Amino acid sequence: MKTKFILLVLMGVICNFTIAQKVTDYSKLSKVPSFYIGFGSGLNYNCGLIGLKLAGRISDKILIDASAGIGSWGNKLGLGIILNAKNENAWCPIIGVSRATGIESTPLNIEVINSSGNKITNNFDVKISPATMVNIGVQRQWIRPTGNRITLELGYSVLVSGGEATLLTPGYSFTDISKKVFDLIKPGGLTVGFGYYFALK
Repeated sequence: MKTKFILLVLMGVICNFTIAQKVTDYSKLSKVPSFYIGFGSGLNYNCGLIGLKLAGRISDKILIDASAGIGSWGNKLGLGIILNAKNENAWCPIIGVSRATGIESTPLNIEVINSSGNKITNNFDVKISPATMVNIGVQRQWIRPTGNRITLELGYSVLVSGGEATLLTPGYSFTDISKKVFDLIKPGGLTVGFGYYFALK
């Protein structure tokens, strides 16, 4: 697990420096944009696998970032603060919270154990409970000629509450394989995200 984590971080850093060599810094615009609307996609990202992002500037270097999207654990909502978000290419520390709404009941094709100890793979109703995360990381931003922002984010999402999967069919329980699958897709862990923000002047 540690090896995979290190490889992902190294890949993100290499990707970041590769992009940095090719993206021109269009800073010092006549007017710094106050609002942005855009989209994002990523792993454990605050807008889920794909979603909408809104940002508002409260100072020359601070943005409030709100997001909503679709994730592996239901819909996802996020709210955070982006620091050092000045009007030039920069590294921007971020901190925020996000909430995965979960799913009250959904049929999933999974492996379970019945009361006799036999393993069965079939469709069973599963409840996925809501989950709350605290997100910390760093965002690399590139400013475009129109003031648009391109961002690449690396960080970690800490699961602080919820995030359980419950089998709703009486007399059955998850196998170890099924438990591992839910552990893999539940919120929390390494964050890698891409965002594109359109400037609204």
